[in-house]
Amino acid sequence: MAVSTGEPLMNCIRIVGLLFVGMLLGACGGGDPAGPLDTADSNAPAAAASSPAAASAPVAVTARGEAIGPIAEATIPTTGGTLTSADGRLTLDIPAGALSVPATILIQAVGNESPGGSGLGYRLLPEGQAFASAVKLTFRYTKSDVDGSLPNDLRIAYQDGQGRWNAPKKRVLDEAAKTVTVETTHFSDWSLLSGFQLRPRSASVGAGKSIDLELVICQTRDAGGDELANLAFACAVIDLSAGSVEAWAVNGIDGGSGALGQVTSALLGSARYTAPNTPPAANPVSVSARVIGDAGKKTLYVANIWVDGFPPLDGNITSTQVGRNGTATMTNTTSANVTFKYDVDERVYRVTAGSVVSRLVVVDPAAGCGYQVAFAGAIGAKDGVISINEDGRYGAAGTTSAPHTGTTSCTSNKAIEPLTITLGAFWFPVPPAPNPLIAIPGARELRLKPDGRLDESLSWTPGPGGTETTVRWLLRPL
Repeated sequence: MAVSTGEPLMNCIRIVGLLFVGMLLGACGGGDPAGPLDTADSNAPAAAASSPAAASAPVAVTARGEAIGPIAEATIPTTGGTLTSADGRLTLDIPAGALSVPATILIQAVGNESPGGSGLGYRLLPEGQAFASAVKLTFRYTKSDVDGSLPNDLRIAYQDGQGRWNAPKKRVLDEAAKTVTVETTHFSDWSLLSGFQLRPRSASVGAGKSIDLELVICQTRDAGGDELANLAFACAVIDLSAGSVEAWAVNGIDGGSGALGQVTSALLGSARYTAPNTPPAANPVSVSARVIGDAGKKTLYVANIWVDGFPPLDGNITSTQVGRNGTATMTNTTSANVTFKYDVDERVYRVTAGSVVSRLVVVDPAAGCGYQVAFAGAIGAKDGVISINEDGRYGAAGTTSAPHTGTTSCTSNKAIEPLTITLGAFWFPVPPAPNPLIAIPGARELRLKPDGRLDESLSWTPGPGGTETTVRWLLRPL
């Protein structure tokens, strides 16, 4: 199968993107002290910490998070050094003398399974790595990490061998730098979590419709384990005492208004927001709870609610697709970082910013040749779409057509020559939707997570001879 261009092999890369239908629930709001604050672990509002629901919550035990995206790697000498995760969110600072010999250190992003978890988790490798002195872990947080919460509620926790989460009692919060830092002498899975939240942090609701909000505590407290760390407990709705919530408000107006929507509370730790019949001029609206804590201190927790609209989505999508055509095998890998914004007129999400790296390798043993080409560039506004139903089911597709450049050995004399092929980089493949009339191998129903994430790790092959696809996506409401 010798060719001077990639055209005869193009049948190898036919992958079908699928499209579905659309709505969304999300995550958002808060703000508090300035730093850096060197403090022992403490949970927000004392009224919350003493809640019967919080006190009876079980210790959180979870599975380990699945690996996501690229690994950051560096060889650290005995004189010390730093390593930052591929997404720039976590920095590991190893001081001089902590290592007796140079060591290769890795940071692998993983799914965040911690209670009240925010953003990705990180697996520090190699597991079992010993240090003669403590190393520093610094998480950088963003607005989305404290939406519905506060910087002072942020904790860093590691997962032990029993699946439990342990939050070091001593941490340093620097609100100016937007960082949280702890020290450790061991490697594990580490995550950022928020101990006190208004949920949903961000959400959408139809005009004239209602949505319920709850104050939730994801408490960390001493439970007889590590004397330097508190165990994390499963998140629980707070049963606040009378007077603990001074008021619920919409855009700072207690109870809301006809134009902004109204918020009412029958139970102390929860409330219901009812949207106006016409979307407000400023969308989203901020629904807040003023919580009274120790010494009468008032703390504002805020959720962003979209009326007939949805929050932007941002994240990473990686995929590997393997197809076959005769004796030729195609392997296409993609990695995309992308931001979607809801289009009110089309009632779907469209790309507002993004980039993709695509690599295609084709090998034909029978012909004794193959080719490999790659592309790295921007994603166009019409290249991707997400559609979400009111019940949380969603579908998506994303492809960017662009020239891929590389080399080929499929020439008349098997010499390696430059090659350019215009291909569709299918950076957001999704499984086919279930069909009650037809059994489709690999069919899968996709649903939003409770906090509005689009978060899946999937593999499927739609029938004999179909393209074997493995894809991982994590998109979060901004």
